Amino acid sequence: MGMGHTLTLIPRDNSLLSEYELGWKLTDAMPVNNVGIVSGRDALTIRWDANDIWRVVNDFVSLPVEEAREKYELGKDAQDWQVSRAQEDLKSSGPSKGNIKPILYRPFDRRFTYYTGKSRGFHCRPGNEVMRQMTLVGNLGFGSTRSVEIESGWEHMFVTNSLFTHHTVSVKEVNYLFPLYIVGDDKPDLFKPQGSKNSNNIHPNFSLEFLSAISSKIGLKYDSTGTSSAKNSFVSRFTSSRTKCLC
Repeated sequence: MGMGHTLTLIPRDNSLLSEYELGWKLTDAMPVNNVGIVSGRDALTIRWDANDIWRVVNDFVSLPVEEAREKYELGKDAQDWQVSRAQEDLKSSGPSKGNIKPILYRPFDRRFTYYTGKSRGFHCRPGNEVMRQMTLVGNLGFGSTRSVEIESGWEHMFVTNSLFTHHTVSVKEVNYLFPLYIVGDDKPDLFKPQGSKNSNNIHPNFSLEFLSAISSKIGLKYDSTGTSSAKNSFVSRFTSSRTKCLC
């Protein structure tokens, strides 16, 4: 420990541990999850409004590397974020206004960024496998931490319908996002009956084990098609209507 710091050891209360461990780990219930976006350069990549980020993108991409570095006070290149790579990413993506996306920067602090999904580009680590799910209109995501400082005394989670940073929920811990629905032709839909069709390949981000446990508790069978009688089944079906952000 450094000078002026002391380490205090306290006994651990395990009296309710067995009951606590009966619950589901969020990572087991919602298997598709990842750390929020690590931009590498927040001051450049995240802005208060859509017009501002569009202006910055077009200006930044047009400047010589060293001039851009100086103007935007970007400092020395790092292994995962370099001025030249960020500019190349912007050029290869258009630039296009379609890549401007809202992002929950801090609790109740919604801003805008330019999102391409490319690692070591405009964003250092965009976590595209998960974050691209949040570009799906109407989708929601649960943002949480995997650990909490004991001094804080509270555990926390946010719900959002936009992109999410690795410090959205708390700047003291690494934050993770759990999308409610996932989409993509590269992933089989494990929740639909064999032979059924889902043109959009959109399915809930819940494991079969979790759904089976829910079914056994509530006495209803999970039905991804929504065709069974409501009396003996439940359904978790995506709709494309826009859902209001809760934060």
